[in-house]
Amino acid sequence: MSDEPPPRKRVRKSRGRGLRVKTGCIPCRNRHLKCGEEKPSCSACVRARAECVYSSNNGDGAMATNPDHATSTMGRSGRSWSLNSTSSAQQAHAERSGSCASQSTALPEAVRPVHRQDDALPPQHVSPAVADHPAARESVAYPYTPAFSESLAAVGDLQSGAGESLPATSPDPTWPPQSYTAEAASLRWFGLLATDQDRLDLSPSWLHAHSRSPETPRSEVAVAVAPASFYTSQDQVILGPQEMLIFRHFVQHLSSWIDATDPDRLFSVLVPSMALRNSGLMSAILAFSSRHLSLHPVTAAQLGLDELGRDVGVEYYHATLQYLQKEMKKVPYLTSDELLATVLTISSYEMIDESDGGWERHLKGVFWIQRSQLIHGESEGLKKSIWWSWLRQDIWAAFKDRRKILSFYNLRRPCSGLNFWELVNRSVYLLGQCVNYASDAEIEAGRLQLELRILRAQTLEASLDEWHHHFARFDCRLPTPLEGSTMFTPLWINPPAASLAIQVHYLSRLLLLENKPAAGGMRELSVREPLRREAIGIIGGIACCTDSEASILVSMICLYGAGQQTRELAVQEEICKLLHSHQEKVKWPSYDLSAELRKDQSAGVR
Repeated sequence: MSDEPPPRKRVRKSRGRGLRVKTGCIPCRNRHLKCGEEKPSCSACVRARAECVYSSNNGDGAMATNPDHATSTMGRSGRSWSLNSTSSAQQAHAERSGSCASQSTALPEAVRPVHRQDDALPPQHVSPAVADHPAARESVAYPYTPAFSESLAAVGDLQSGAGESLPATSPDPTWPPQSYTAEAASLRWFGLLATDQDRLDLSPSWLHAHSRSPETPRSEVAVAVAPASFYTSQDQVILGPQEMLIFRHFVQHLSSWIDATDPDRLFSVLVPSMALRNSGLMSAILAFSSRHLSLHPVTAAQLGLDELGRDVGVEYYHATLQYLQKEMKKVPYLTSDELLATVLTISSYEMIDESDGGWERHLKGVFWIQRSQLIHGESEGLKKSIWWSWLRQDIWAAFKDRRKILSFYNLRRPCSGLNFWELVNRSVYLLGQCVNYASDAEIEAGRLQLELRILRAQTLEASLDEWHHHFARFDCRLPTPLEGSTMFTPLWINPPAASLAIQVHYLSRLLLLENKPAAGGMRELSVREPLRREAIGIIGGIACCTDSEASILVSMICLYGAGQQTRELAVQEEICKLLHSHQEKVKWPSYDLSAELRKDQSAGVR
């Protein structure tokens, strides 16, 4: 027999208390990740854009390998505090979070909503309703948690110019989950606001009154917050005489732009009362409304606002930015209806302001926030209303740029189970799918997969046929007199949402007729021509009787698309006249849309 002792059995560490690994970097240990222990930065920290800090092996504490890192990390964590007296466990959490907090230094100063601009945070910084909430007294350290540090890492590209590098088409559904956390999405959108601040034409006095003193130190603070489902704004918004008029213009006119397909008219009924309790939302509304009035001087003069220039809207825009920088420190606000309403209102402001591609960037920002909260066309309440309004904006932008829409959400309910308003929204959704089909990206891809492209067109045609079958009972064309000479037979369909849906439906038909490959050659093309003329005639006829501002916005999209498809000069000219008439009523866009259509017609753009 061998005298060698039997091999010792390896003693496994207790699973009940976790594997007490003392190797690896501090961020990986805090996040419970396996560390590759590469030097100077492990692969996990490189992916998360975190500061990789190793502790010493002598057990004397978390001593950073770099003395500078140790000083900065301890200095930051040492100033963290919460509304309650900090327990030792919470102090340890703050120390562990120091390394994660360092990555926020990659953000521009105006994009650091998680930092307080003062050395100390007074208790009244948090609203009484939040401070008195039972969960708030549990002192949740925010935002220095592993999940939030990953969210910050996902938005590390908010340096100047990040907005222009983002793709215009839908993001890949396989994006990492942390890219879609509510914190990351909201911060990315806030980064767009901060980037846009560089192009705001503000007066020196306004900037001086709203800027932080250079001597004011910054500190990273942990704030006690309520659960994500609890947010109550306690602002007491008091409007001046001029602001009351601007606010009324939004309630009576501009809110209908957003409520076009919402039966509850939440932006007309609910959002104004929300704005009276939330100064950030009110500032966004005043920015949107005052900017529109600056484009409509006749209406502004009738209201007694003779000298309302673009700078007034810019100032309210900047006030919104200041409010968000403070309020976005509160986790509940990041998923609140108040933030969603503010985000869409700012996007609407950018839509009519039309400067430096701001609208396109903010459409993406709204997409990030909705995607992070799983908001879609079948959500409930205000979230649903905001999603559909955003989709209509994105469809117009995508159609003009010949790109795909940002949303890739699929509506699953059959048309047989939809009511009137749901069918109206379904027509908008189908238009988005047809805009995708007509995009340059899908046209180019279809050159290599012709059969699949024809099959996709047939699928869309079947969806449009299904919609038309179930909406036919609402297509009631009322008698109307002929007014003047026109190329189109006026079609008056009531309610306005029904005429909107039918116009949108026939624009979808036009896009398929133009872009579906003609497998049958000239014979198939000859069959399509009468269908094309019928669709253009219906779009133009409905436009002749459209007078509500909400429907006019959609009618302009349909007229523009029909104008690109027609080959008759007389019809083209009539469409340009209707476009000009629509623009005179809504004062949007600020450039001459009919002149742009004529350029497209001359260039043969379809």
